[in-house]
Amino acid sequence: MTKEITTIVTESTGELLSSRDKTQIENVELANKLLGELLDLAQGEQISYSDIQAIIVHDPQFGRGRAIMDSARDMAIDKNIVTGSITNWGLKRLTDSQITNSVVVSTVERVRRAAKRGIRKYHAVEDYSGLTRDEQLRHQASVCHLGALAQAADASNITKIETKIQESGKTISIESTFNLFTTQTT
Repeated sequence: MTKEITTIVTESTGELLSSRDKTQIENVELANKLLGELLDLAQGEQISYSDIQAIIVHDPQFGRGRAIMDSARDMAIDKNIVTGSITNWGLKRLTDSQITNSVVVSTVERVRRAAKRGIRKYHAVEDYSGLTRDEQLRHQASVCHLGALAQAADASNITKIETKIQESGKTISIESTFNLFTTQTT
């Protein structure tokens, strides 16, 4: 069954746009509108989901509204504005201290979980010998890569890095950072 696509004519160019294109354009416009509001927030200031819904005309906790809000939040990061969620209430512009203390922990944990999940998926291969040589190589390399990511994203490694930076009094090299991940503490 083919899906009937309705079209509209844009006033400025006369081009035909599908309803999907029109929705995407509207989403970008709404995200930019919300971005303007996010940029006006002072550090620590909050905006409720009801205020966000008034701006984007969709419930920001679900579906299209959530996608629009997430796009605006991503664009805000490019403008050095980071927001956090306040459960069932809205968003808060994070302070520098909140960014430093929460963002890295949540990001590292998300990376670690995703890497471990990826490894489990690779372990689901039932007939490794049935893979082509290139596929076996890709499989092995990917498992190694994901294993290294999972190891690097372990929360204990943040402490190791902090300790090394404190000891040296300066930022450490990437090579030194990788070496910390393989060093066993007693």
